Amino acid sequence: VDINQNIIRRTCDFCDREAKFACSRCESSWSCSELHGSYHQLRKTQSCSPVKICFSPGVGRYVVAARDIQAGEIISVEEPLVVGPNQESEPICLGCLAEVDTSYLCSRCGYPMCDEDCSNSPEHVQECSILSRAPKPDFSQSSYFNTTAYHCILPLRVLLTEDVHKSELIHQFMDHREDRIDNEYWKTSQELVVDFLRNKCGLTAVSEAELHHIVGLLEVNSFEIHSYGNAGYRGMFAVGSLLSHSCRPNAKLIFGKEPPFTSRLLARVDIPAGSELVTSYLDTLTSTLQRRHLLRTGWYFDCCCDRCKDPTELGTHLNTVTCQQCRLHNKTSFLLPDDTENQDSGWTCRICTAVTDGKELKSLVEKFENEISTMSQSRRSCKIFQDGLFPSLDPQTRTTR
Repeated sequence: VDINQNIIRRTCDFCDREAKFACSRCESSWSCSELHGSYHQLRKTQSCSPVKICFSPGVGRYVVAARDIQAGEIISVEEPLVVGPNQESEPICLGCLAEVDTSYLCSRCGYPMCDEDCSNSPEHVQECSILSRAPKPDFSQSSYFNTTAYHCILPLRVLLTEDVHKSELIHQFMDHREDRIDNEYWKTSQELVVDFLRNKCGLTAVSEAELHHIVGLLEVNSFEIHSYGNAGYRGMFAVGSLLSHSCRPNAKLIFGKEPPFTSRLLARVDIPAGSELVTSYLDTLTSTLQRRHLLRTGWYFDCCCDRCKDPTELGTHLNTVTCQQCRLHNKTSFLLPDDTENQDSGWTCRICTAVTDGKELKSLVEKFENEISTMSQSRRSCKIFQDGLFPSLDPQTRTTR
């Protein structure tokens, strides 16, 4: 009620429900439930999170700084709305998400677990009753490193989310259905998630459309929380998953590696009030050649920031490749893209003007990545890489990579 006794209806900061609670400290944040109100609290410091959720018709929801934020300041602390194994993973415990072998399998559903305690944990019991309706997955040695049994787990956990307020937050995110329907994972998820849960586990009351919607929510809005190498787990967050991408992020998400997998949003730089809070969906050392492709195929947008538009990536030269023609004549020069928004366009040497096809450059970069990922730590393999592929990179890129 305002000073004139008019009834003012407030809306929850995190959903469209009517707000019931106001923050007693700042009196500027409103929530419909204790859960939604908790995202405004920094409990360790007994202070308010300096974030504000905004909406734009062309962008959707996004996060801005409610006040000036100092570099290094903790902006937000939250636990995941839902957490579970990556789609493809070596054996991982469905109770605590620790990396495991196959020495102990759940007696009901057949998934690897740490022990009986994890098998009977609240995190697993409900999903276990559904998974046990299907034939037990094959975790024999032949399929140990390439199991497809984990694709269904996180979508199933979304379905089983009992907290209405938590479920509502999950379903407010975008699923990019129209962008995803023609990609390769749509077919994979149809078989390993939709058909498996409906036909093998008996969840026929759940429509195919709803399951594809859930898969999309997770694919577009989840973060990998931790990776053991070939095993790992991911989760969705009420605040963290609202953050837009930037190739020059002003904030960073740091994830806890043990239950409850708490996420902390940290300011990388000083952030003025009203500025959008942005993070990087990819390693910040990823080159434009790879970054734009990954953002388009994984998040369905083309980044046109200053870094992506600059052929030298703002002087970092992470996208730069040594000109092989000049190298034959003991000269050092670099190839830079003629059109930064079309990485398949020609790449021109700034000295000899030789042009290299962008697709050829992509193949070269993929060769770098494959060599690095499979390279052993022996001196011999490092020497082979140094003498073979390494000279193709510019000096700055050699240092950062």
